Amino acid sequence: MGIEVNYRTCTLKKEIIDSLIDIHIESAPVLIWQNIEGKRNVTKAKIEAIDFNNNSLILTAYSNADELIFDRLKVNTTFYIRGDSKNIVFKQERPAKKTNKGLLQIFIPTEVKMYEKRNDTRLQFPANRPRPKAEIYTSGRIDISTKAFHVSVRDVSISGMGFLLDKKNSRLFFEKDKIKIDKIGHYIFSRPIYGEIVYTSASHDVLDQIRVGLRFNEKLDTSILSSIAI
Repeated sequence: MGIEVNYRTCTLKKEIIDSLIDIHIESAPVLIWQNIEGKRNVTKAKIEAIDFNNNSLILTAYSNADELIFDRLKVNTTFYIRGDSKNIVFKQERPAKKTNKGLLQIFIPTEVKMYEKRNDTRLQFPANRPRPKAEIYTSGRIDISTKAFHVSVRDVSISGMGFLLDKKNSRLFFEKDKIKIDKIGHYIFSRPIYGEIVYTSASHDVLDQIRVGLRFNEKLDTSILSSIAI
């Protein structure tokens, strides 16, 4: 059992800036992605500087392997940025700018989402033992998508679930997408449950998979967690 992590909305400029400063000091990578014509472009970057006068971040590619995708990012589309250490994510409100030195200037919005810890216990399934599978459908409606995806469950609580998704299927799953779930592990729901994707990120456990976080539309009974754990 552990503590579930969920998003909360933050509009306090000081908290936003302090979190970005912590990420900058630690030289922790940030994940940047854009959804363009149904395709998600994802790359890692690092914060070179925080420009307080222009309320912006100066970013560069995190490694040589990230440079190609980093250079292809389009300034006139929406950026989503997520850090690992301080867990902050925001959707850009205005176009970015590229500099002559290959840097990217991204403007800090007035509202971000941050992780907050809730007291809901969760079942965790470590990578060193077989993980249960969940049977899910995209769009959350069987009449829209009849293709079932069987994904590896990382953790599940009464209010959400984390799972691993093969990268080849990642273009079918985006934040705010609705998901339908018929089964988790050996437990088959008497009626389907529904949820919404609240985050996606690179997996540190398996390179060819991404991590997905799902928030249920309604909380599960604790007895269901006990059944999933068997």
